[in-house]
Amino acid sequence: MKGILFKPDMIKAIVEGRKTQTRRVIKPQPEKLGDIYEDASLCYRREGAALIWQDGFAITKSRYQPSETVYIKEAVAIEEGYTDYFAFFEDTTSIFVHPPESFISKHFLDRMAKYTARTMPAWAARYFIKIKDVRAERLQEITEEDAIKEGCQLIARTIQPFELKPKPHFTAPERPFTHLDHFIGIWDSINKPPYDWNSNPYVWKYSFVKFDKLTLTAK
Repeated sequence: MKGILFKPDMIKAIVEGRKTQTRRVIKPQPEKLGDIYEDASLCYRREGAALIWQDGFAITKSRYQPSETVYIKEAVAIEEGYTDYFAFFEDTTSIFVHPPESFISKHFLDRMAKYTARTMPAWAARYFIKIKDVRAERLQEITEEDAIKEGCQLIARTIQPFELKPKPHFTAPERPFTHLDHFIGIWDSINKPPYDWNSNPYVWKYSFVKFDKLTLTAK
């Protein structure tokens, strides 16, 4: 099973049902896949989870496909109890887990194994999403409605609402902040040039639903 990374505040938004979309940079970018992309808009079409040559050949496909279940990666510590294994997360919550034999054979009673978010195995996950739809688009095609589905929220009286320490402003902005403004702040805090907002890269837009760990029932 494939995993996917989110920032902790975005995981919280998923759990609360506020985030049902995510965008990821297409790598390599279409214009870098061949000289034919001098005018990319005329040389390929978008078809669900792939970019397609005009003759129907798939150029590149998304990492996650429609109907695929994906686990959310988080930093976690695994500890063996008397009869069970526990996964302890950074928000201080814990769940029972069932490690594979290969893990159990490497660890002894009362020993704790720690995983970063990037190395977290699927069996230790507590949250899952199911991909409903995948579309290729330019980043700046995102709408205000999509920004809300990305889990963005309005934070009053700040210049860049999603900085770790928002800066207060002392003069009224020319217009109210929008969810899209906040999305741009989040995007640029994660993606640097040539994939920043102003570069307007091609992205995969994933729409998804959250699943419960035990029953994999959509929430």
